[in-house]
Amino acid sequence: MYTTVTGKGDSGIPLPLPRRLAWLCYATAIPWAVFTFGIYAMIVAGGFVRSMDATTPTLEHYLTGFRIEMTPRGLFFSGSAWNSFFATIEIAAIAAPITAAIGLLTAYLLTRQSFTGRRAFEFSTMLSFAIPGTVVGVSYILAFNVPPMEITGTAFVLVMCFVFRNMPVGVRAGIATLSQIDKSLDEASLTLGAGSAATVRRVITPLLRPAIVAALVYSFVAP
Repeated sequence: MYTTVTGKGDSGIPLPLPRRLAWLCYATAIPWAVFTFGIYAMIVAGGFVRSMDATTPTLEHYLTGFRIEMTPRGLFFSGSAWNSFFATIEIAAIAAPITAAIGLLTAYLLTRQSFTGRRAFEFSTMLSFAIPGTVVGVSYILAFNVPPMEITGTAFVLVMCFVFRNMPVGVRAGIATLSQIDKSLDEASLTLGAGSAATVRRVITPLLRPAIVAALVYSFVAP
């Protein structure tokens, strides 16, 4: 017995909003965007003057923060902001792949496995987004400021904090992508003799590329 299902494909074009609702959205978003742009424009403009009420241009602020000098040994980054800049890039580069890996593995567990407390576990992975970042940072300092894990003041506690702070993005991106990948692909791979590791590496991971990129980019930029 054969069954044929026909239908017209969806072009993917979103339905237009009602005119009044569209104007309400514009009236809310455009002023906020202009306000945000104005704040950043004031910050940039303030960097080129000695004070906000002065009109004399200067590069003193940028030279103090980002001065680069030529020495016999090569370039020397003598500006006061370079240490913070390089430390931030290093911490973000370390935390980004760890965040993406843990988030996507958690998403795989939530979408492909059934176990008691799965909903509670999924809810707990989102808690770090509900708690303000300052509270999370202070909590890590207080929790890891005494033995046996006295790691406050080290790069490790920063990486750990960023990983669990940004992990929900990887989890949600992974869940959204894995929900669109039918489990029959996993079963077909296992039936044909591939192991679980090979299935994840050769079948699931290529299909998860958008989620991986999203998790990496966000976790690198967020710190």
